[in-house]
Amino acid sequence: MKQDCIESTIFGLYLRLVEHKRNLLIPHFSVSDLDHIRPEKLKEAGFKGIVWGNAKSLVESKEVYQKFESFKAFFDKDAMVIVSNHVGARGDKDYGAAKMVEDELGIEVVRHPSTNKPWRMSAFEKMFPNTSSDELVMIGDSPLTDMVFGNNRYRMLTIQYSDRDISRFSVKLPGVDKLININTLYSWGMRAPEHRLYRDDLCTENLLKERNTKRSRF
Repeated sequence: MKQDCIESTIFGLYLRLVEHKRNLLIPHFSVSDLDHIRPEKLKEAGFKGIVWGNAKSLVESKEVYQKFESFKAFFDKDAMVIVSNHVGARGDKDYGAAKMVEDELGIEVVRHPSTNKPWRMSAFEKMFPNTSSDELVMIGDSPLTDMVFGNNRYRMLTIQYSDRDISRFSVKLPGVDKLININTLYSWGMRAPEHRLYRDDLCTENLLKERNTKRSRF
């Protein structure tokens, strides 16, 4: 019962935040493939670590795994962690899935007693000594947890990575009858919070930006 209360509180915090700051849902970059993320440029810009939000996508195919491995040329295993809603979270019995992912990817999975990402980052801030949170990159697929998590308290650079059509990502907010579409918010002029290390060349595509640029031409 206590754990359920914690779960509800954490998820409620995400929803209340987004209710008043919907731009927290907007990633700095949205890409369809890891190939479009340039780890060498991230390093050059001053980023010191990467937080991965979707462990499953990194181990589901050999092709994706190989692309993930290319990041290790610029960020060693101590400069990358996974903080997932599933792996290493509540429901991961004896952290079996976390251990399997760690063995396969060679980077640490943050353990946390929640099915949502932990509200406080003290669990893995220790993993990035002498690093400010805005020197970290959040790469994940979920607007509500990954992007809000990175954009809000920690002011990370956020990159939404998914092979799904970015325009179809929607969330349900309290007091709103219909789903809020991420692409719609972007077309209304909402943008991710400003980031001091942001550069256009950090990724070779930005689907939200490109989709709305094309629209504005007609």
